[in-house]
Amino acid sequence: MITRKKITSSLEIFCLKNTTGYEAHILNLGATLTYFLMPDKEGKMENVVLGLPNAEDYLSDHQILVKHLLHGGKTGFHTRIWDGEIKGEKLVLTYHSPAGESGYPANLTAKVSYELTDNCELIIMLSAEGDADTHVNMTNHAYFNLCGDMKRDVRDHILQIHASQITTVDED
Repeated sequence: MITRKKITSSLEIFCLKNTTGYEAHILNLGATLTYFLMPDKEGKMENVVLGLPNAEDYLSDHQILVKHLLHGGKTGFHTRIWDGEIKGEKLVLTYHSPAGESGYPANLTAKVSYELTDNCELIIMLSAEGDADTHVNMTNHAYFNLCGDMKRDVRDHILQIHASQITTVDED
């Protein structure tokens, strides 16, 4: 089930819920995942997304939570209001970026869809189509803390990824 709530004249938040109690909140500002409720190891429902306390706070806070700007800079898609449309069990958000915006040459239509299944999968699909050659590298920038409700920091998390290649990292 998907509901829509108007916060201001342009700001909306969408709430996706499944039959098992999982819940995801997506803000139309930047197509941002702001909240994801899922059970911890004892079955207690906890928010696992690092986010701001209120939807309105996102209007004045456009910072990336890491010091390196990666995708479009300070006026990237995360600062734009996206058009939200509920299509069955999916939320589809669309942003039309005009040619020349942030220095990119094409008119670009970007789409992000969110679906929360009854199998407890949060499916995020990203796509973009332009009318000329241009660079585009869309991603989801949600930060997760699997402890839930930010009770502990993520330095105790252990992540295992089965991959044939990795990118080396430094202290950043």
